[in-house]
Amino acid sequence: MNTALQLQWDTSQIQALRNAGLERVLIRSLRMAGGDAIRAIRAAANRSVRFRKRMKAGAVSRGLLLRMPRSVRSLSDLEWRVDVSGKAVPLAAYPHRQGKRGVSVAVNKGARKVIPSAFVARMKSGHVGIFRRTTKARLPIEELFSSRISDVIQDSGATDAIFARGSQVFSASFSRLLPLELAKAGAK
Repeated sequence: MNTALQLQWDTSQIQALRNAGLERVLIRSLRMAGGDAIRAIRAAANRSVRFRKRMKAGAVSRGLLLRMPRSVRSLSDLEWRVDVSGKAVPLAAYPHRQGKRGVSVAVNKGARKVIPSAFVARMKSGHVGIFRRTTKARLPIEELFSSRISDVIQDSGATDAIFARGSQVFSASFSRLLPLELAKAGAK
């Protein structure tokens, strides 16, 4: 199950600039402020996941994909998204070590769990995973997975704090960038 985090803003303050014929200046300012805000949302979501799970920041970032507007001709083209991956995270993405009885994995903060009869293996492709046998025979084996990043974000109830951070960065960035863009447009 994929989840998307979207940032929306109040457009009433923008209407005066739009009526004054400064739509290009407005679009440039909004585009840059939105980029700052969506990166802040991704960073806040990354911290929220790592607060509960013992994953590396890069592994979480790969599950939080940024979608920004490419070519913007009007205000309706402005849309920023963070697509949150719905794929299960392999147990090998967490701190783990092989033991005599199985593999010890630290998925949640402050807790380590031993998975009996599991083993760490490197495939011919170079992929390292934590596996276990499905039958008494040597083959087949199955890779073990943990929860999804989308579940962690939804379960933690941190979406309000994530969006609050995004809104804060958006308004601060927009109020900083708009006068600069207006000065640039006045100089031309």
